[in-house]
Amino acid sequence: DVRRSVGTLVSVVRVEEVALGQFAVVAIGTDRLRVLQWLDDDPYPRALVEKWPIPPSSLESSVGSSEDHLERLLDSDALRHVPSEQRLFTLATMLPIGSLDLQTLLEANSVSEQRTVMKEILRHLEDLARFGDSHDV
Repeated sequence: DVRRSVGTLVSVVRVEEVALGQFAVVAIGTDRLRVLQWLDDDPYPRALVEKWPIPPSSLESSVGSSEDHLERLLDSDALRHVPSEQRLFTLATMLPIGSLDLQTLLEANSVSEQRTVMKEILRHLEDLARFGDSHDV
């Protein structure tokens, strides 16, 4: 159990019972949240939170070169229906990355910082792919 100061507000799309007392939940992240204060854990962890959007001025300054690999991914058909301020997070959920990478992206304070984090994630995935290719027998 690791407490974080940043989280995601989700909208539950579907819930299905998969076994006695166990459920599968499909949810879509809608807003970034910041924890203002942790409350008592009785009966479960609770906190006072506020929505924590990326500043609009940061969104406007985020346009990059069309030659950039990240830009091509963000402009792909798979993400065209997603609002621009949610594309980085949506792209991240499509990648085979861990929860720590997702949390680092969520905690970034500007689109510029988010892009830096995402580029590092993509570089890491490319390195892993090259490593795998070099060891094929």
